[in-house]
Amino acid sequence: MSHLRLAIQNMGKFLRLPVAIQALCLRALALTLFIRICLWVIPFRALRSALSKLSKPRLSPDQPAGCLAWAVQTASIGVPRATCLTQALALQVLLRRRGTDCHLRLGVGHDANGGVVAHAWLESEGRVLIGNQELSRYSPFVGLHDQTG
Repeated sequence: MSHLRLAIQNMGKFLRLPVAIQALCLRALALTLFIRICLWVIPFRALRSALSKLSKPRLSPDQPAGCLAWAVQTASIGVPRATCLTQALALQVLLRRRGTDCHLRLGVGHDANGGVVAHAWLESEGRVLIGNQELSRYSPFVGLHDQTG
C-alpha cells in the first residue's frame, strides 16, 4: 500500500474520532514534536527546566492516563525519531498538567552485541504507562532525581 493511500486512510480514521480525542491527539502531536526538536538542539537539563514550567497543573483530569499514553504513542508515529525518552517526557507533561503524579525512569542495558543501550519509561501509581518494553533488560539509574514538576 502506498504511503499516500495509508495517510489518507489514517486521516479518515482520525476524522471519525470524537472531537475531544482529535484535540487530545493534536496536543500530543504538538508536544511530542516540540520535545523531539528540543532534544536535538538544547541540553537535557535546560529542556527539563522548560518542561517543568509547562507541567504546572492546569487541566482537569478528564482523560484517563491510559488515554493520554495512547495519544502520545499514536502522535509519535508522525514524529521522526520520537524515542522512548521523547514519548515519556511528553506523557509526563500531559499527566502533570492534569495533576497526576508520575516519575520518569532512565535505565541502561546491553543489546545482543554487548553494546550499551538506554531506555526511558514513565511510571504512575506503581505501573508503567509508556516504555514498558522488556524492562527486565534495563538497570535503572540509582539516585536520578525526577526534576520536572
